[in-house]
Amino acid sequence: MPAEKAELPERVTESRKAGLVRELVRLLVKTQKAQRLYDSRNAVAERLELDLYERLSAFVSEEGDIQLVVLESQLRSEDEVVFESANRTDSLAFLLYRDGIRRLSFSPGLEHQELRAFLRCLNRVALLTNDRDDLVTLLWEQDFHSIRYFAIEELARSESYPRLSDQLAAGESSEGPWGGAAGQAGEAVILDLKQPVSTVPVEACRLQSGEIEALQKQLAAEEQQPFRQVVAELALELVLLEDGENEKGQISEEIVEIADRLIADGDVAELVGMHEHVEGLATMVFRGAASAQKLSLELTRSLVEPERFERLMETVEMEHAPKPEALTVFLGRLGSSASPLLLLWMGRFSSAPYRRAVTGALLFLESGGLPILREGLPLGPPPVEPQERLWHRQLVREVVHALSRHSSEEALPLLTELLSSPDPETRRESFLAASRYSEERVLSLCLERIVDSDPEVRTTALDTLVKRGRVDLGLQILERALASELFEKLGLLEKRRLFSAAAKLSGESALDSFQKLLNAREDHWFQKEKDRAFAEAAAHGIRMVGSPRAKRMLEDGSQSGHKLVRAACLKELGTGRS
Repeated sequence: MPAEKAELPERVTESRKAGLVRELVRLLVKTQKAQRLYDSRNAVAERLELDLYERLSAFVSEEGDIQLVVLESQLRSEDEVVFESANRTDSLAFLLYRDGIRRLSFSPGLEHQELRAFLRCLNRVALLTNDRDDLVTLLWEQDFHSIRYFAIEELARSESYPRLSDQLAAGESSEGPWGGAAGQAGEAVILDLKQPVSTVPVEACRLQSGEIEALQKQLAAEEQQPFRQVVAELALELVLLEDGENEKGQISEEIVEIADRLIADGDVAELVGMHEHVEGLATMVFRGAASAQKLSLELTRSLVEPERFERLMETVEMEHAPKPEALTVFLGRLGSSASPLLLLWMGRFSSAPYRRAVTGALLFLESGGLPILREGLPLGPPPVEPQERLWHRQLVREVVHALSRHSSEEALPLLTELLSSPDPETRRESFLAASRYSEERVLSLCLERIVDSDPEVRTTALDTLVKRGRVDLGLQILERALASELFEKLGLLEKRRLFSAAAKLSGESALDSFQKLLNAREDHWFQKEKDRAFAEAAAHGIRMVGSPRAKRMLEDGSQSGHKLVRAACLKELGTGRS
């Protein structure tokens, strides 16, 4: 009996936690549906998203990770069903399950932008389903920090290929450099070649049963050898046997012609295997043979010729072969001479895994790739033609992803250059990366970008400043915003957010500034909309301070201020009471 009493509080705690998770999942589903029905900037959708973020981030901060097990019609947490729907056409569980996701988790440190991107991915696959827009790929592109998932396909990919560095460091990994083992030959028949043929005994030319069996095994083994292996071995054998340079050059030309034929036939995977086999044999088996090394280098050199490389990558795009992991290894084997060509293709693949494969190869070849990434920074205006614009946007994402693999000291100068681009999408992507660093320099970037022409950049900048929590930043935000011509063009909601951020950071020390701003606009018979919005934003900032003095200021303003001030203060007092 005492043991049962000891277990009771724990069960109650787990039940309460499951209930809270159930409410959060219900709010997640509600927010997702609202954003699918309305524009993402709709007031209802924005309010639901903000509510979801605040409740979800608070929960994981206090309680730890939320771990969800994905079933076909259910989401479960700690063996409790927290979501269930048998309707496949409108079910969050089936949407995740359909694309192979089996576990989903939210961790402390969740950022608003992460949650917003996650919701957009869900709604994108809910509305548009095709081979190139599966949910796993979309989530993988986001590079989340606090949202994790496990998908069936990821396990297969990670098990199928070892790490890039291991593969590049290794040579040929087959059982032997020449493929399968031939059977043991029988005893050799020694003939006297000076003896007239007519007198050679028939028994001397007849194969014994053991010899026939050995030949059959050898033929079978040779037939099972892949084409790439046969070609590689034959070419190396011939080049080692030839003495003349012209003959060796002819063999090199012929193996390049075979490479061209494989590209034309769409068999890039076979070409990748042939190149790997030639390089492996030349490096690991014939390392002392200059002719073998030269053949390998000639094949590699031919593959990085711009025209041939272009045809090669276009074939990869059409055939989706070899797999992304194998493509990274192949591109890494081509050497640093391929780097400028890789930079051109970082944004051109339509498939995100293939773009990331090219980026991974470039980072490996260039030991981080900072000098060549600087050359590829997309700082100019975006192209007008739709296809070129798509490639431009994808290149930006890959460059930012590559920079995120460096320290802040290395990455921030280049990210700052990207922030000067006239393209809003370039600034948006680069600023999301820059805002994750903790350096003081990031704060100055944020203060600059709270008046950026792109609303998403402004939102990210303001959220980053609020997260830092420094008291002096509140008034700096107001000073920077009010000094910009853009401020008057902002909507009421965004002006309220600016004043609210200043109140949250500076607290009581911001009240005097709020009081001056509240009464800064003159009272006119016909008030402009921008004056009314300004007064309401200032009054909202006072209310968000939340102190007794702030309440008295609103009460005084509601009675003694001019018309706009009275209306704004009364509105905030009513909001506070409700």
